[in-house]
Amino acid sequence: MAQSRFCFRVVCLLLCFFFAGCSSYPVVPRTYFSKPITQFGFEEIAVGPFIKAFVRQMSPSYSEVRQVHPKSSADELIIQIYIEGDGASWLMNTIPPDNPTPNYAFAASLAALDQNTLVVYLGRPCQFLTQQGLGECSSTNWLAGRFSPDALHITQMAIDQIKRQLGAQRTIHLIGYSGGGVMATLLAAHRTDVRCLVTIAAPLDIKAWTDIQQVAPLTSSMNPSELPSDRQDQLRQVKQHHFWGEQDRIVPIASTLQFQQKYPKAHFKILKQFDHRNNWLAIWPELKQSTCLKN
Repeated sequence: MAQSRFCFRVVCLLLCFFFAGCSSYPVVPRTYFSKPITQFGFEEIAVGPFIKAFVRQMSPSYSEVRQVHPKSSADELIIQIYIEGDGASWLMNTIPPDNPTPNYAFAASLAALDQNTLVVYLGRPCQFLTQQGLGECSSTNWLAGRFSPDALHITQMAIDQIKRQLGAQRTIHLIGYSGGGVMATLLAAHRTDVRCLVTIAAPLDIKAWTDIQQVAPLTSSMNPSELPSDRQDQLRQVKQHHFWGEQDRIVPIASTLQFQQKYPKAHFKILKQFDHRNNWLAIWPELKQSTCLKN
């Protein structure tokens, strides 16, 4: 009996620490370099009530643009959009936090390293909001429906607004980390302006992923490995590069095999000595040059 009471108190204490930390979640993404993304030249832009976006826009001269893209004008540059992962960790893999905002944003850290002329960092629905904003954002969009049609619609509208502000005729590159890679893949299957898709450590078959991790299925979500035929056809037209870490226990390669079978012309690569987070930032500038993101 005494041992049971002790275990109960330990669990309660863990829950208190876990949920108490939620009140301190940032409204501006913090990178793994111990700096907010705004210290890397990014500025917040308004894209919708339930999603946050930050942009860094350099201003090359027309002659510089012509040197890199001889047949292009300044208005035809690419917008590179980084999409964040699922966010805050679950306790014991079963209890969700009450705020999906990550304490440190991995995709924001990747974006900070990108020297493209136009770089956008896009959070996921309900991340980086104030407490009032979070209360108005449906929790379905970061729980069982994190890849739902509604979550996709919120993200689609955000990208449309970004393009209206930065140049509606621009094509886009999508880079997604973990669950952000799932969202990026769904976007590429539903849009005609995506030229390049790159994912890192993304569970591209979410049914296989939840089965492997023995967690509740994402019942309200779309699965990139089970798209309708017309969406599959659209996705096959996009240049794709997908990366995973050999030692990744959060998103093991087995959770993506069905996707690989359906898109054999995409590029898939497993990196040794890599897990879900370690080493990616150190090699990202070099790794991106091996993909369709290459200048």
